Amino acid sequence: MVNSLKRHWQNSKGMKTPEKLIVFQSDDWGSFRTHSAQALTALEKRGVAVKKCHYMQHDTMASDQDLVALFESIKSVKDFKGNHPVLTANVLMSNPDFDQIQSSHYESYASLNLSESFQKMKERDPRYAQGLKLWQEGMQEGIFKPQLHGCEHVHVKRWLRGLKEGNELLLEAFKWEMWGISRHTTSALNQSLQAAFELDIPGDEEFMISRLEYAIDAFKETFGNPSVSFTPPNYTWFNRIENVLSENGVKFLQTFNVQRIPSSQGITNKRLVHGTTSERALTYMVRNVHFEPSENPSIDYVSRSMKEISSAFFWKRPAIISSHRVNYIGAINEKNRKRGLTDLQDLLQRIVKTWPDVQFISSEQLAHRMK
Repeated sequence: MVNSLKRHWQNSKGMKTPEKLIVFQSDDWGSFRTHSAQALTALEKRGVAVKKCHYMQHDTMASDQDLVALFESIKSVKDFKGNHPVLTANVLMSNPDFDQIQSSHYESYASLNLSESFQKMKERDPRYAQGLKLWQEGMQEGIFKPQLHGCEHVHVKRWLRGLKEGNELLLEAFKWEMWGISRHTTSALNQSLQAAFELDIPGDEEFMISRLEYAIDAFKETFGNPSVSFTPPNYTWFNRIENVLSENGVKFLQTFNVQRIPSSQGITNKRLVHGTTSERALTYMVRNVHFEPSENPSIDYVSRSMKEISSAFFWKRPAIISSHRVNYIGAINEKNRKRGLTDLQDLLQRIVKTWPDVQFISSEQLAHRMK
């Protein structure tokens, strides 16, 4: 009952539309995250409660098989206009270059761009042979639409300081070319390594701005067009981030209904409403459906998402579905991908059956409607 009331309260506010619109927004594409099952075993021996975090257990770069299976699932359904669902793939444009960082004794940061990241995965594992080629095929078919998620999904300065200080757990993970240890899985970390825009010390802010500017340029160079929207990692960002985005043509923020604002005094929360704009003229795309089947196998995410979509449509809101990459990854555990895709196909079929006039659109198309 409480969750139902929260859904209705959230959807009662913000931009309205008479159309029944479905938008899938999926974060973390391009990021390395977990190296392998062997790496997880090594971390468990160090006391990390790996099973407490589905991201650590399953999330890594999408293999060729992951992508082919995902695209087949998406193309199995059409709306009444003949359009397939569109996965807005929010992309991290780089990953840490572990070799170079180690050579500097953790003093300086170096990264691999997206193409280099795919090449590294290909050299490590033959299941990544086609790399960006499959992304490009999905883009050409109109079912895979990249938007910007940032440079890397790691608080670089916080991570480097931990490595230099000799944090044994971070050093063990580094041996496996990993940084993505979730804070709640270990007492060895008291701050998140994933929140790329949290503020620790003043000098960090300039570094973060420079990385964001790099990511904006890299996205345009890689995909041929600038990103019209941005998804802040961990829904955490400070005001200057919006200045940089606005100055570089980004108009929309994909986000949850709460912004976590970091400052020297800590984190404050600001509640966001879909369709409203910030002081820097960025418009919020607030997600109102949570479809994350990898998160908890005991939850019926299909039925839950159907209720959330129904609430959105009742209030004449677009249904903006949050569904992270981890749900469709089987490179570490194939059962994870099979469950995610089975649930995805079930959800898509139930959507078109329940609402015959539904339309599948991308985040970019939603942006045009919101203008």
